[in-house]
Amino acid sequence: MMFFKKKFKRKLERSNFFDKKFYLRENRDARLSKLSAIDHYIKIGMIEDRKPNINFDPVWYRNFYEDIAEANVVPIIHFILYGNVENRFINKNEESQYQKIKLSGIFDENFYKTQYDDLKEQQKDYNFLLHYIRYGESEGRKANNKFDLVWYNKRYLNEKEYYVSPLIHFIENSETHFMNSTEEKQNKLKIIESFEEKKIEKDISKIKSVEKVSTKKNIRKVKPKNFSTIYKFNLEKVNSEKIVGWIVNLKKPNDIFNLILYIDDIEYISCSNDKNRSDLKKHKLSAGKGGFEILFPKELLTEKKHKITLLLPDKTTIETFIENETTNIDYCVKPTLSYTNDVTIIVPIYNAADDLEVCIGRLLTHTTSKAKLILINDASTDKRISEIFSNIPSNSKNIKVLHNVQNLGFTRTVKRGIKEAGNDDVILLNSDARVTQYWLEGLQKAINSDLNIATVTPMSDRAGAFSAPKIGNSNDLPHGISEEKYALAFKRNSQSLYPTVPTGNGFCLYIRRKTINAIGSLDEKAFPRGYGEENDFCMRARLHGWKNIIDDSTYVFHDRTKSFGNSKDELIKSGRKVIDERYKDYKKAIEVFTTSPLIQTARFFSKKALKECLLPLSILPRALYVVATQTGGTPQTNRDLMSSLQENFETWTLQSDSKELILSKYTRNDTVIVHRISLKEAVEPLTHISSEYDNIVSSWLRDYQFDVVHIRHLAWHSLSLPRLAKESGSTVINSFHDFYTLCPTVKLLDNKYTYCNGKCTNGVGECQIELWNQDALPLLKDSWIYEWRKKFLIALMYCDIYITTSQSARKTILDIYPTISTDNFYVIPHGRDFLFQQIPLNNNTFNILVPGNITIAKGWNIIVGLLEEDSFEKLHFHIIGNCNQYLEHPRLTFHGAYKREEFSEVIKKVRPTVGAVFSIWDETWCHTLTELWSVGLPVMVLNYGTVAQRVNESGAGWVYDDSDIKQLYSKIIKDLTDKDSITQALISTKKWQETRGVLHTNSFMASSYMQVYYKAMTESLNQKQTFIKKIKDKTLKAKIAIVIDSSNTNILEKVRNSMERDFIYIRLTFKQLIVAIELEELSFAIIKKEILSEANLKILKSLNFKYIDSLAIESLNEQQLDIKVQELLVGV
Repeated sequence: MMFFKKKFKRKLERSNFFDKKFYLRENRDARLSKLSAIDHYIKIGMIEDRKPNINFDPVWYRNFYEDIAEANVVPIIHFILYGNVENRFINKNEESQYQKIKLSGIFDENFYKTQYDDLKEQQKDYNFLLHYIRYGESEGRKANNKFDLVWYNKRYLNEKEYYVSPLIHFIENSETHFMNSTEEKQNKLKIIESFEEKKIEKDISKIKSVEKVSTKKNIRKVKPKNFSTIYKFNLEKVNSEKIVGWIVNLKKPNDIFNLILYIDDIEYISCSNDKNRSDLKKHKLSAGKGGFEILFPKELLTEKKHKITLLLPDKTTIETFIENETTNIDYCVKPTLSYTNDVTIIVPIYNAADDLEVCIGRLLTHTTSKAKLILINDASTDKRISEIFSNIPSNSKNIKVLHNVQNLGFTRTVKRGIKEAGNDDVILLNSDARVTQYWLEGLQKAINSDLNIATVTPMSDRAGAFSAPKIGNSNDLPHGISEEKYALAFKRNSQSLYPTVPTGNGFCLYIRRKTINAIGSLDEKAFPRGYGEENDFCMRARLHGWKNIIDDSTYVFHDRTKSFGNSKDELIKSGRKVIDERYKDYKKAIEVFTTSPLIQTARFFSKKALKECLLPLSILPRALYVVATQTGGTPQTNRDLMSSLQENFETWTLQSDSKELILSKYTRNDTVIVHRISLKEAVEPLTHISSEYDNIVSSWLRDYQFDVVHIRHLAWHSLSLPRLAKESGSTVINSFHDFYTLCPTVKLLDNKYTYCNGKCTNGVGECQIELWNQDALPLLKDSWIYEWRKKFLIALMYCDIYITTSQSARKTILDIYPTISTDNFYVIPHGRDFLFQQIPLNNNTFNILVPGNITIAKGWNIIVGLLEEDSFEKLHFHIIGNCNQYLEHPRLTFHGAYKREEFSEVIKKVRPTVGAVFSIWDETWCHTLTELWSVGLPVMVLNYGTVAQRVNESGAGWVYDDSDIKQLYSKIIKDLTDKDSITQALISTKKWQETRGVLHTNSFMASSYMQVYYKAMTESLNQKQTFIKKIKDKTLKAKIAIVIDSSNTNILEKVRNSMERDFIYIRLTFKQLIVAIELEELSFAIIKKEILSEANLKILKSLNFKYIDSLAIESLNEQQLDIKVQELLVGV
């Protein structure tokens, strides 16, 4: 048996039929297991008929094929060993498509097998139609010599029905659709020939006269597309509120027909040309109809410009554009009510074990808000139900399992749960429902939007009137789009409209306890087994002044009524009869589900979400970077980091100058301001809080749900920000790029500009405050500084992770704040992308280049002191950058500000001997030091923390004590006149360029941040999970080098980083790889075969480093790649 399982495992791996990512996402016990995903599947999953991928349905496979059911074999084993060769179907949808296409006769097997080289050698019994359904259509292959797949998609689907097979779509619409453009053109010619020329000319003259008498002028340019000879129109009003116009059928003037309106190529609504138009009747163009009007809710058109398309019955279109006069820059804060009642989730259970297992797994994974869970077994006959209860992880909490002695039916079972919940609000959740990320937070946010709300129902794929994108129960996701991804896209696109409806839906229904207390519970007498009980409750609540709403920001998947079996139709009929008898307005009231502009808008945004899911690099985790100043090293590095993370995170920035807030979305090409607000109540330094700031930012955090909030600097921001970010569900990270959180001097310089390292020096004096007015704070030294630190420490305690750029800075911070977790405090050096150069040096005079914004803290007094000592006129200082001091001196030249990309060009003009960084405080990194090394200049620095440590480690310069200016001058002159000293410093600078300089790029820096982000996000998710006890993981994901070129797109697609991956993959050159190995910053590498020359192999062998040839992974998918690397890493 063991041998068979090993053999089968190899077959399964080679078949690419096992999707590790899908399996782990759907099976929580597999994620917690010590077994690998595929071993867990072979040992447990396949025996229990769990899905190995999104397509293969083992239960359907067994039930559909009688021989398999009779033989009682495991479906996946049969399919891999026999079924695939026997051309057996893998799910109901595939079988249905096969029959439809086969019956239609549209598939040309001879054409298909001779058209494509890879199919020509296949055996006679090969199923070419099945190949087309599984692979061919998605690869763009033709089903016959007429059907133009690309043209058909663009002509009819145009991403509006991207979840439909184009060939199936044609079969179902063959009477009105064409297979290619030639067929369509031929049809149009026939239509044109059928018209009498004189009649058309007469009609056109009538239209012109009508256009002259139209009272409203079309305010937008209108472009007919694929011009129609049947229909004539005029758009009289087009703006962000409405479209008004008329359209008539010249061939049938009295024809009333539907128009379909698309916004940005996404279907929004259909309407008819049934409005009264006396002007058209007067000119005999219609019998008095022909007008139409489409209203736009204010929440619909959110972009500055929208493309509007009207699709006519003959498939021609009218295009125009609307430029939105309103803007999202101004933001209306949405208040959150203080109502925070506890909530209990009630899951009534009767059989349907497979669905229940998924339901519980999703609840455990995605419930991250405080709640209790009651599972009630209504005397299920399926023995697996008890097994599922016993498999609930032992570290679960707040879960209660109840058993009915006899079957009570849905309503009585739910009522028992409501009673057990005490005074909590309740959520009724069907056992075939599948919740998604932030589902409970979404429902709570919705019910908190109005104290008069009785019930909240989320939207779903199969919940009838509550379904989206389409109403009804047919909203299958396209292949490759996970439920979690779509639910997140749905939430991000939502406008939180919360449409009011007459009733909710019991598949997932949040009920306010106050409503139950006011009107009573569910009516088990009239609806003992369900179907109608929630409608009755909601209608009763409505009669008592409560309201029911749809939560259009939360999406919960649903398999729909599996536990009711064949009695479903009868239950629906009897339940509806009671409702109609009790509530005479019910039938009329529920029309809102098809007529409400808000519900139509919600469905539009759900379609937009689906479209976004199909885009590359879409629906990424969101990272918000909090910044203060827009100049200097910190914001520049932040932009470098965001640019390097574009394939892994959707990056945003929150900027404040204490008086204005700006929320922006950042891409490599552009920064788009989403909101900009001037504060009436500015952030002030004494409390460092603004309640107005808190309200606005809290609202943004709730609306945009950032996965990571990375605070790069807290200056000018409210100290409430870390708490607000944490409460919103974000992972919160704080970077220390200076010492502002320790002291408002920022640089820890006392009243005499002496570096204090955070410990106040002796004597009394007024320390210089930065970023605020000097008189904004009380005396700091040995006094109010401790109040400052108390406030900041409280704020910092809400952070999950802390980051700085040097060990020296980390030690200083921990000395002041020893309660900060050392396990979660990381050092990540800044990265930079350089084209390294060796600038010709000036050997005649000692030109010393001093870059940066020069102040006293950056060494101004040192420069002046050295010039005063330089009686022999040997030193000439060149300052490039801004300077807040000035001195006229023949050997002091100011070159003004520079852009960092122009740095090397400025250097060439100066021709310096060396560079200098004379900062008199412990800079946490110092970008100017890195810039000087990048052009080959050794650097003189003072003996303060980070810069001194960097120079000592590299040898690329000199470190001096600055306590005596005379001695400092003497040592500088000695080193500058020592040719051996200069030569050695130049050699070390070159070595730095070839080692740390070449390795520590922006992308390498980003990979280190990803290590920390993913660890923090995973741990934060574990900490938030309501029903599972907390588990901490102190390890970071290992970095794996990818040494290949851009042409290897197949491999590059497989090494895209995400939180779900086991490793962080980073592309390096071979030279960078060797440096990373020597610095012990890598665990493993995947190397292109062509790079593995004899010399390179010798180098890798000498370093005793593990790697794998890229050819060995070309056939592996992402999950298999991670497993392969994990196996090879054993013992490293």
